[in-house]
Amino acid sequence: MGSEYVPGEGRDVIRVVTYNLRGGGLDGDGVETGTGAIDISRWEQQIKLLLKPAVLCLQEGKYYDRNDFEMARRTGQALGMEWYLAPSDSHGSHLVTLVNPRRVEVRRFVPDAAEGKFHHTLVRADLVDQATGWNFTVLNTHLAPLSPANRAREVTWLTEYGARDDVILVGDLNSEAPGDPAVTSWSWLPEELHSRHRFQNPDAPTQDRTGAPCPLCSTRVSAALSHTLVSRRPGPSGTGPPVSGATSGPTTCCPRGAWRRS
Repeated sequence: MGSEYVPGEGRDVIRVVTYNLRGGGLDGDGVETGTGAIDISRWEQQIKLLLKPAVLCLQEGKYYDRNDFEMARRTGQALGMEWYLAPSDSHGSHLVTLVNPRRVEVRRFVPDAAEGKFHHTLVRADLVDQATGWNFTVLNTHLAPLSPANRAREVTWLTEYGARDDVILVGDLNSEAPGDPAVTSWSWLPEELHSRHRFQNPDAPTQDRTGAPCPLCSTRVSAALSHTLVSRRPGPSGTGPPVSGATSGPTTCCPRGAWRRS
């Protein structure tokens, strides 16, 4: 199919990748202050790793809105992709969604589909696969890191998509995936951090050694979202390509609060 596709990707396979950059992939004294030295070597290694998928969803795009979105622009240019930044009010951990314009057309981009209800944000991108004409939606999110209860609340915004075959959920879900082995011991985690990762008994939190981690793994939510996390099923018409996950029309709409550059 040409150099714009990664190995194994063609008309009948579309690749969607999700990746947490951890602090934007940036290091050095100047990262937080905006002045001084900034080390981008980790970002350079990440770019080599990420290749050129059809859709790339990044979390923790910290400081990517700085200096006229310099790092967002550099990332898009390095990968040959169009980028869309959705701001997060929590720790500046912005979400960046990139698309390969030779394969995917963006019909609509919504930077905050949950209307401020998420710790970071919930991005919705309505796309069309130009190779097959398949219309599909990618949800990119970063669930709340510090509270199972908050993650449970955020997940209620996602379950409605679980019965659809044209929606793909990707992101940093701060959870085991549906089907992962159950956690049998929490001894590896300091007790003061347990509340970030699991529900606790209010009377004796340290005795609940097998307390449920993020409720995304509960039967109710797992059944709704398990095929949506990394889907290999075609769209309702049967014409859509399967989706290859790495872990995981004509008008582009960028509502207020979103930034787009190509």
